[in-house]
Amino acid sequence: MTQEIAKRLSAARKHSKLSQEEAASLLGISRQTLSNGKTAMGFPIAKR
Repeated sequence: MTQEIAKRLSAARKHSKLSQEEAASLLGISRQTLSNGKTAMGFPIAKR
């Protein structure tokens, strides 16, 4: 399941022509957290 979410998130980011840094900022997480989610090491969870 996590890999599917990571794939969809990556595709949406690329479709929107956002960098990982820009996408992470919009999600309220760090770029490293987004990158870890992309590699399925753990899905990023925003804390607001």
